[in-house]
Amino acid sequence: RSTAGDLVTYLEANLHPDKVATDASAGSPSATLPAAFVLAHKVRADGFVNNKIALAWWFNSQAGVFFHGGGSGFGGYSSHVQFNPAEDRAIVVLYNRFDSTLGQLRFVERVAENVDELLSGNPTIPVDRMSDIDKATLADAKGAQ
Repeated sequence: RSTAGDLVTYLEANLHPDKVATDASAGSPSATLPAAFVLAHKVRADGFVNNKIALAWWFNSQAGVFFHGGGSGFGGYSSHVQFNPAEDRAIVVLYNRFDSTLGQLRFVERVAENVDELLSGNPTIPVDRMSDIDKATLADAKGAQ
């Protein structure tokens, strides 16, 4: 279980791991954390549509964003977190419902997309619009049938 504050703290550590190591004694977990984040962010394999796989993260190579989401249809909740090192930006979306439609981004991902657009100074995207990744995912799913 995590709160939005917990997740923001974690994303801040991903964006600025050296801050966590400040004043840490040599060999302590805090001192070794920056190297651990470097390993966690290393892209290791190809994923789906412009996405790569790192440890515990997906990486969108086109946007330069690390992201991960989760949820439970049983528990009725969903989440999405992302950070963009180049923009020094992190976004957390927590939702007390679970929605999933084949070929469409989940609501939490669409909200994160809109927040990112607002922070970039761009117009927001209508929440009911399917993004390009949605269309590609839907085409892949139809092709696999």
